[in-house]
Amino acid sequence: MQLAEKHPENIFLTTQKIYSGNFDNVKFTGEILKIDDCDLNEISYLSTFCDLIIGRNSGPFCFASNKENINSINKTFYAFNDRKTDCFYKDVEIKANYIFEPFQSLDKIFQDINALLQK
Repeated sequence: MQLAEKHPENIFLTTQKIYSGNFDNVKFTGEILKIDDCDLNEISYLSTFCDLIIGRNSGPFCFASNKENINSINKTFYAFNDRKTDCFYKDVEIKANYIFEPFQSLDKIFQDINALLQK
């Protein structure tokens, strides 16, 4: 998890255990919530404490697009997918910063997120 290593001052919340290694700044929502069933509402709540919300328009990412988050000028959504038309807020006016990146490569996503974390 290069981003966690490069930005130890940030906490990274993931909905899936996608990393190998032991980083104190990477937390898995399942370990926080301790829910075996659907936890989308709880992830939505946790997202209200995040400045940067990253996803591929999956259930957790869409649930993080709640009223509090999309109406906050201090939030940034970074969505990546094949087509912008798949985005939840493709043409809706929101106050949060919404960035769509057509998926090209993991390196491109890494570079974009790294740049966002340096702001």
